[in-house]
Formats: sequence, C-alpha cells, structure tokens
Amino acid sequence: MNKIAIAGRVVEKPVLYYNDQIDPNHEHPFTYVKIAADDRRGNTEFFTVSTVNGSATACVEYLDKGDIVSAEGAITIKQSLKDGKVYNSLFIKNGYVQFEKTSGKTAEGETETAQEVIAEPAVVSELEADPLPF
Repeated sequence: MNKIAIAGRVVEKPVLYYNDQIDPNHEHPFTYVKIAADDRRGNTEFFTVSTVNGSATACVEYLDKGDIVSAEGAITIKQSLKDGKVYNSLFIKNGYVQFEKTSGKTAEGETETAQEVIAEPAVVSELEADPLPF
C-alpha cells in the first residue's frame, strides 16, 4: 500500500475549491494544504495535501500559515523540468490532516479547538466521485 505520514508547518493559508464540472451544486469542497516538513539532516521537503468535504472546510476555516499539522495519505510524486533542473513535487492525495497546534481563532475571533468543529467523516460513497482534478 502506498501511504505516508508527515508532520510539519502550514506554508500558506488553504483556500476552498469546488469542481464545477462534476459538482455543480458545490456539495463536495476540496482544498490543498501546503506543508513544510524538516528531515533530520536539516533539509525541508514541501508536500501538498489534498483533502475533501468536512475536512477541507475545517482546514480552510482553522489553519493559518505556521500552524503545526500532521498528515497521512497516498503519496504521488510529479516531476517537472525548470531551467534545466528536475524538480519533484510531492502530493498526498485524499489526505487526512490532523491539527496539532493552531492559532485557535474562528472567523468571528472566538477561540475554539479545531477538532470540535470538524464535520462528520465523509461517507465512502462521497469519496468515490473523487472531485480532485488530478
């Protein structure tokens, strides 16, 4: 099985997206959480974690740049060529993001624990459509 677990800091505030082609009613949002994870040698690897439905909504609402999270899911590596150099992009598809240390602020400025507001887990049939564009 292709699975990875990482821990690191959020690089930028996530944004909520919808795929209008397969979800015209906007019932299945998704987002990308960009995470910087350090290895034991002092190098930093950047991962992009895709998440859907209630988890995506909670990530967008409660995560900010610098928050500490852990994530797990299936890893995909994509290569690109730029200025004659090969770059690897690391993606974790349909990942599970665990909030470890967040700013704890809601949009209204109230302090709340992110885990208290995460919606119920998605039903398997909701994930079968796979609204992610890659």
